[in-house]
Amino acid sequence: MTRCLHTLGLVLLLAAVQAQAAVTVSFRETGGNVEAQASGSLNVGSLGNPADVAVLALLEFVAPGNYAYVVGPSQAAAYAVSFATQQPLHAVAVSFVADASSGSTVGVSAAAGGQSTVLYLPRGYVSGAPINGTATWNGETFASLGLTPGVYSFNFGADSVAFVVGAAPPPAPVPAGSMVAWLAAVLGMLLLAGRSLPIVQRTTR
Repeated sequence: MTRCLHTLGLVLLLAAVQAQAAVTVSFRETGGNVEAQASGSLNVGSLGNPADVAVLALLEFVAPGNYAYVVGPSQAAAYAVSFATQQPLHAVAVSFVADASSGSTVGVSAAAGGQSTVLYLPRGYVSGAPINGTATWNGETFASLGLTPGVYSFNFGADSVAFVVGAAPPPAPVPAGSMVAWLAAVLGMLLLAGRSLPIVQRTTR
């Protein structure tokens, strides 16, 4: 019983460590404009040192493997990442710079046919810090921007950036701290249950 509980404890702790972090960028049509709102957080501890760059808040698609989707101000940290999943928002060539942007920079881009992929975050970003960025395209619609409603994901490691166009955003991931607390409570109850089990002794005749 003790060995099983120890094994279960290791499994639960591993699940806590691997708790997923994510950012969602939600697009909506409102007041004759298209607005994008980014929210969430990411883990950057394993991504290496970023480069300081200036980027525009824009939607750009040149061809498969050549795109840029960014919201927020122009000053950003660029992380070289390898996207396990890339689902570009466009199927036709488009390029639209946002008329206004604010808050935290967040976005993704690819060049050289998808061989050079980049994650953009605020300069000096610390893992787990909240990300809140916006961008607005005045006088535009999803159709004029070449956007089709749906969810478009860019996954790397245990993290992801999802662009949600005119659809309900996916459920927010459980913060790592809350996940650890929940798993610790479960493990504690299992340990107590194990201690309360009666000890059956085998007797010989």
